[in-house]
Amino acid sequence: MKRILYFLFLATLITSCNNKNKQASNETSDSKLSFHIVEFDEESKLAGKPQSTLNASIPVAGGDSMVISNINSTIFQSVKWIIAEDSDSSANYDELFSGFIRSYEDFIKEYSDSPGGWEAIIKGAVEYDSPELVNIKLDSYTMTGGAHGNSNMTSLLFDPKTGNQLFLSDIVNDTLALTRIAEEKFRNKYNIPIGKPINSTGYMFNNDKFALPQNIFVTKEGLLLYYNPYEAAAYVEGPKEITLPYEEIKNYLVLKFE
Repeated sequence: MKRILYFLFLATLITSCNNKNKQASNETSDSKLSFHIVEFDEESKLAGKPQSTLNASIPVAGGDSMVISNINSTIFQSVKWIIAEDSDSSANYDELFSGFIRSYEDFIKEYSDSPGGWEAIIKGAVEYDSPELVNIKLDSYTMTGGAHGNSNMTSLLFDPKTGNQLFLSDIVNDTLALTRIAEEKFRNKYNIPIGKPINSTGYMFNNDKFALPQNIFVTKEGLLLYYNPYEAAAYVEGPKEITLPYEEIKNYLVLKFE
């Protein structure tokens, strides 16, 4: 699932979408960027075999500037990381999603006794939108065999003036202080005694050391720290999350959130 150069995919996306892929109406935008949702539905067509399906709703920024290209390219690469193989060379969503179905059909032809079809669901949305930051959320579920599927939430942060992706160090000035605050809240919410190792009640932090999650969402209430399954706990325990209210972390914020 390596990143590849993705250039001018929006024009290809719009012109290549067939009549089963629909565009929803434009969403309002405080950042003055215009986003719309493009919907995709794909399914396998092998007679007598379990069906494989893909359903996706992808936020797409409208326009032809470099800002727009940067945002759309990053979203595309993130979606690609969710469902594609390392060798996938898809340059647009139609190729990517039809390739998912084709991979299943190739697999089932070789392993005809394999039970169950594949499934992919991706629900994208503009989670937060301001003149300083845009937050895109990708809520995904994939099932390609095995004991259970994989559910994940992906947060993509963007500077709406440049289209560049932002990271935690771009929005807070002291990640160590933020980590200390987050650990205290995590321990309090999930009943982990102060002074005991963070994994003492069954969590799975690397090296028994608390860490911030890979995905942080910007909400109206504060920064939402979201741990996907396996990131901090076993799959059966589900995702974990805590919210850091802006008032409590205001001294560490580089950007202003409302």
